[in-house]
Amino acid sequence: MKLKHLLLVLILIAPNLVFAKEVYFKNNNNVTLTKKEYDYIVERFSENYPYIMTQKDYNNLINDEYLNGKIQIVTSNNSINPLATYYETGSKSIKITSVCVSNRCNITVVTQWFKVPTITSYDVIGARFANTSLINSPNTVAYTKTNTIYSTEAQKFSNGFGVSIKIPSGTGLEIDQYFDTKPEGKVYASYQHAKSNISLANSKKYKIATGGLGNVFSFDSSVKDKYDGMGGVSLSL
Repeated sequence: MKLKHLLLVLILIAPNLVFAKEVYFKNNNNVTLTKKEYDYIVERFSENYPYIMTQKDYNNLINDEYLNGKIQIVTSNNSINPLATYYETGSKSIKITSVCVSNRCNITVVTQWFKVPTITSYDVIGARFANTSLINSPNTVAYTKTNTIYSTEAQKFSNGFGVSIKIPSGTGLEIDQYFDTKPEGKVYASYQHAKSNISLANSKKYKIATGGLGNVFSFDSSVKDKYDGMGGVSLSL
């Protein structure tokens, strides 16, 4: 009789039991990751990104569908073909990845600097779409070993978007962006670094177009020469 009562109690409370996950990594924002989650984030971003992740990032990026999905990463350091999925110059690199599930694709764009830029003004990072479209607002962050800056200064167009972000000073600069699209078509991504100081308003003087800088940003003639013209990356979904 006692055994039956015990089983009944367990059945009633079982739905409310919360099983603690095995924590492999924890950052200063109190975000915890399992080994599988950590490896997934590092593969799609870098070894630096787990340290600055917020709970919002975790909620947006971590779910079973993404974790068990196929990550698309094709890398190339061939500067003759700047529209590969990885492009590198002497000072920085840019990489694009995707994970697609039934109704959306999650895209990440990661730019890593190999040296400290002399100008820290409003850089621009974003994407152009071909036969696909943006589902949510992009999340964009620039950070060094000592400073972290988020930006919501996004301009959205029917064929893509751009985000202006004032990059922080310091070593180990990385600019990361992620967003969701429909699971079709092609995404072109670009990061453009300001070679001289530029205002936020002037950094937004562009349209999204084929043949623009990085095959994404068609800047107004008054500001085009202020950006370095780094090659972009592309990925078919």
